[in-house]
Amino acid sequence: MKKISLLFLFSFFSIIVFAQKPKRHIHPEMYSKDTIHIDSDSIYYFIDNLGPNVNKGHKSAGARVSPDGKTLYFFKVKDPMNFRNTRDIWVSRLNLKDSTWGPAEHMPEPINDYGDNMVHWVSNDGKKLLLHNRYYKNKTSGLGISMSELQADGKWSFPKSIKIKQYKNRDLCSFDLTPDEEVLLMAITQPKDTYGQQDIYVSFKIKPYKYSKPVNIGKVINTKGIEATAFIAPNGKSIYFSSNGHKGSFGKLDIYESKRLDDSWTNWSKPILLGAPFNTPDDNLYFSVPQSGNYVYLSHHFGGNKDSNLYSDIVRIKLKEPDPILQLTATINSKYYNKQMAAKVKFITLEDKISDSISVSDTTRPLVRELMGRKSVVVVIEAPDHKTIYDTIQLANAKPGRRKLIKDYRLSILPAFFGKVYSAKDSTTPIPASVIVYSKATGSIVYSSNISAHPDSIFKVYVANGKYTYSIRSEGYLKDSNEIDMSTIEQIGRTNNQFYLPKIEVGLTFTIKNILFKYNSHILENYSHWELDRIADMMDESPHLEVEIAGHTDAMGNDAYNLALSQRRANSVMQYLKSKGVKNIIHAKGYGETRPIESNLTPEGRGLNRRVEFVVLNVDDPKLFYKKKIEIKEGAEIPVDFNPLDINK
Repeated sequence: MKKISLLFLFSFFSIIVFAQKPKRHIHPEMYSKDTIHIDSDSIYYFIDNLGPNVNKGHKSAGARVSPDGKTLYFFKVKDPMNFRNTRDIWVSRLNLKDSTWGPAEHMPEPINDYGDNMVHWVSNDGKKLLLHNRYYKNKTSGLGISMSELQADGKWSFPKSIKIKQYKNRDLCSFDLTPDEEVLLMAITQPKDTYGQQDIYVSFKIKPYKYSKPVNIGKVINTKGIEATAFIAPNGKSIYFSSNGHKGSFGKLDIYESKRLDDSWTNWSKPILLGAPFNTPDDNLYFSVPQSGNYVYLSHHFGGNKDSNLYSDIVRIKLKEPDPILQLTATINSKYYNKQMAAKVKFITLEDKISDSISVSDTTRPLVRELMGRKSVVVVIEAPDHKTIYDTIQLANAKPGRRKLIKDYRLSILPAFFGKVYSAKDSTTPIPASVIVYSKATGSIVYSSNISAHPDSIFKVYVANGKYTYSIRSEGYLKDSNEIDMSTIEQIGRTNNQFYLPKIEVGLTFTIKNILFKYNSHILENYSHWELDRIADMMDESPHLEVEIAGHTDAMGNDAYNLALSQRRANSVMQYLKSKGVKNIIHAKGYGETRPIESNLTPEGRGLNRRVEFVVLNVDDPKLFYKKKIEIKEGAEIPVDFNPLDINK
C-alpha cells in the first residue's frame, strides 16, 4: 500500500502541482493560521498551521517528518528552554485521533548542546537521526554532521561524527540522505567549484561514517543565487529544493522540483517551480513528505525584508473541498458629508495579490459582489479627499454553500488646508508662489508645490494629525511662514486660507506681530522670540534690504520717557535679530507717542499704538530675494509623513 501511495503522491505532484501557473501564489500572511487556497486549475488545498504546540516563539523551522509521519523534528530559535540563544531541536508527536500535533518537547542532551542543533534526516525505522554539526564532549560543536541512534533504553546515543573528504563550508548549510544512506546531498557554500552564493553538492558513501569529496550537482540546479534545503523524495528519483536564482520565482526562496536522469546525481531535469500554495513571496524552505504522502510539510519565513530571518512557522498542506460563496452587499458613505458617495472599489486576493476594481457611481443603491474560491479578500475603497478604507474579509471558516455579508463603509475626510496667495498691496491680485510644508516633529518636507497667478490656482495639503510649519515665497515679495496645527483642522475636516505677501519696495511698512516686552521695560518676553526668529529668517533670505526697526508707544505718561522707552525697545529688537546672524543694515529708531495709528482715548487704540514696525529703507534688487535657491518643479508634491494607503491602518 505504501508503494501505491507514493506512486500516487509524486505522479500527482508532477501532473497537478507542477502544472499550476507560477504567477498565482498566496500572500505570505495566509500561512499565519489555518486556511484554504484554490489554484488556477481549481484544485483546493488546506493549509494547516501547526499551531502553538509547534509554532511558538520567534522561529519554528527546519521541519523533518519521520517516514511514518508520526514524529516531527524541527528547531526553535530564542526559546527560553534552549541551552543558548541558538537553534535547538524540538520534537512533536502526532495525535492519531484528530491528526493534530502534540505539545513540542525540547530534546535533552546529547542531541542538544551549546551549538546550533538541527535534524537533517530521519531513517525509515525512525531510529537514526542525521544531525547538524560535529559534537564534542564539552557540549560544544564544530563544522560538519553527525549521526545518533536510538538505544534500547529509549535514549539517543552520543552523536558520532561523519567524515566528508575535503569538506568546507562558509555559511549556513543543510543535508539529506537517501534511505539506504548511500548518497548524501548537501547545500553548502564552497570557496571554489561554485556557481553562486550556495550550491547543492553530492557525496557518496565510502564506508560507514565516511563520504567522498562533495561534487557540485551542476548548473541545471545551481544558479548564481542560493540553492538550499534539498529534500530527496522517498522514491529516490526526485529532489525538492529552495532557490532564489531560477526564473519565475515568487519573490525570495521558492521551492522547485527536479528529477534525476541517471545514477551520477549530476544530471537533472529542468527544475519546475511549485505553484501555490507551496510558495509565497517570502522564503519557503525545508520541504518534507512522509512515506504516506498525505501531507507536505514546509517552513514558511514571513515578515518581509526586515523580519524574515526572525519569524517562521511550520505548515502542512493537503487537498480540501471547494470554498463557499460569499455575497457582499455594501453601502459607501462619506462620514463628513453624511451621505452616500461615489468611489472606486478594489478586490484584492491575498493569496496571489491579483486585484480587480469597479467604479461605483450610482449613489442610490448598494454595491453587490460575489466572493468565491478565495481564502481572504481585501476590499479597498478609495474616494477623492477621503481616507482609503481597507477591509479584510476572511473566507476560510465559512461553511460550504452561499452566505451573505452586509457592510456599511463610512469614509473619513482627509485633514487638509487650502490656500491662495495674493499681493498684500491690494489684497486681490493673485501672485505665483512656492509653498513648502515641514513637519515640526521630524523637520522633513511633507509637501512642496509651485502655484501660478491664475485665479483658480490654489495649493491643497493633505497631512496626518500633528503640527507643521509652512513657508510661502514669491519673487520680489517678503516670505510668509507660520505654524499650523492639523489635529485642530481634522475636527472641521479642512480649512481655506488666503495669504498676503508684502511687495519688497522702499516704504514698505508692517507691524511685527506678537512682540511683547516686560511691563514698563525694553526686555523681550520669551513669547516674542518665535516671531522674531521668523523675521530673522526672512531677512537672511533678503540680504539686499536696508531696514528700520521703529518703536512706538501710546500717549500715557511722560513724552520724553516714552521716547526713550521706544528707542530702547527698538534697540532690543535690532540686537536680537543681529544675535541670530542677520547681516542686513538695520537702524533702530524710537518715535515714542508721536506716530499713533489709532486713538489713545481707548484701551484698544492704545494697544494698537504700542507696536514695533518693520520699515524698508532701501532695496538694491528685489529679484535677489532668493538667497537660498530652492528648486521645485511645477505641481510637484512630496508625499506626507504618513501613508493613508497602509493596509494595516
